[in-house]
Amino acid sequence: MKFKLLLINLAFIPLILNALPPINEIRTQFLAGVEDEKIIRNLLKELDTSKIKLQPIYIGYFGASQALLAKHSWNPYLKLEYLYISMTTLQSAISLEPQNLELRFLRFSIQHYIPSFLGVSKNLIEDRDMMIDLIKKKKFIPEDFQLVKNVIGFMLESHRCTGSQQIFLKSNL
Repeated sequence: MKFKLLLINLAFIPLILNALPPINEIRTQFLAGVEDEKIIRNLLKELDTSKIKLQPIYIGYFGASQALLAKHSWNPYLKLEYLYISMTTLQSAISLEPQNLELRFLRFSIQHYIPSFLGVSKNLIEDRDMMIDLIKKKKFIPEDFQLVKNVIGFMLESHRCTGSQQIFLKSNL
């Protein structure tokens, strides 16, 4: 009897894993959520990590979406709470996949916009240097080249790169 229950449970695992939208759809929803709180709340429901074990990239978008909740909140206490939770979530994703360009970019882009006096933007240099190293080593999927171009563009616009890093990034656009 227990064996049958185990087989039934195992049969549903692919259905649960396939319930998540493709990462391109997550990216699109995330970008729309920058300006629309309703979209970001729906995305958080889709990515609720308590339901299933997510891949690091999905955990990263879950954490980045938590940061957008901070952006949309009017309550200063909730803003800080969402922000701290998001940084913890992003760190857990990066710990699972430290050489993931997109995860590093998510954290870098969020920390770039956080006022430094909050003391949350502690990974900017680490993430910047890691992203440049990953781009140098071409450690990304060729299909994600548009993502890489977006990362490079953001890094150049952020003015957080050294002169030599800017030259390198411009040569890779």
